[in-house]
Amino acid sequence: MIRRLGPANVAAYRTLRLEALRSHPEAYSSSFEDELKEPTAFFARRIPSIFGCFVGDTIVGTASLVVATGLKLRHKGLVVGVFLDPTHRGRGLARALMEAVIEAARADGLVALRLGVTIGNEPAERLYRALGFRQYGVEVDAIRVGGVGFDEALMALDLE
Repeated sequence: MIRRLGPANVAAYRTLRLEALRSHPEAYSSSFEDELKEPTAFFARRIPSIFGCFVGDTIVGTASLVVATGLKLRHKGLVVGVFLDPTHRGRGLARALMEAVIEAARADGLVALRLGVTIGNEPAERLYRALGFRQYGVEVDAIRVGGVGFDEALMALDLE
């Protein structure tokens, strides 16, 4: 089941988010070390933008849809924080999660989605391309982990 998270999901979201940051530091601009120090309220503030993928009562995946409030920017959304627990990969759950985000974006009247994916993360790149995202640029040295730079493919999906 895919649905937006609510206040009751904050603790489980925090646990999964920290695992994502710990296990794949090259995939996120946030760090495990920084977010580990954050109070529960930090994670609770994010909840309205987060979609969760549930297997039974357990959150096994997340994706966030962030929409700017400014008049000139509120036509597009930014997809961030996509993660699926490795034990649940290969079952189509990541695709279902992303399809829910895309459908919600359309329902909200957005005309485009943007995201960034670390170059070399082939499964994620394949998924995004299969969903219709196209690469429009590369951010060189987008993040650094342990002194090593990682480039990010910038991708967009036209929703019109």
